[in-house]
Amino acid sequence: MKNLKAILLLIVIGLTVSFCLSAATSCLAASNVTDLMRNSISNVNLPEGGSDPEAKALTIVGRAIGVFLGILGVVFLVLMVYGGFRWFNAMGREEEIATAKRIFNSSILGLIIIMLSYAIAYWVTTSLEKSIR
Repeated sequence: MKNLKAILLLIVIGLTVSFCLSAATSCLAASNVTDLMRNSISNVNLPEGGSDPEAKALTIVGRAIGVFLGILGVVFLVLMVYGGFRWFNAMGREEEIATAKRIFNSSILGLIIIMLSYAIAYWVTTSLEKSIR
């Protein structure tokens, strides 16, 4: 049963990573991505961006990624505290301890996914920045 779960987990992670990489590659392969970005945000006035569309795009994407990953980090912290609370209140009951361990394992897996998503987002934004300049 554990081997089946491990295999399914590897399959899900592999499919997720391959989907993210293929989507990023197809976006970067399009020749008019930068023109579309320049045209779509040319009228947006941001304090950091000024009149430079490239700086506006980087500011918007950076803020969105930062907020999203910050929220996911808070969710991870809440899950870890909740798992600790469940373990603390288990009072030796094995099924309650097993539930708390599952919460810990799931939240750590979520943190790993968050870190991978940050790495992918960083790679995509730096690639976009290089293609713009």
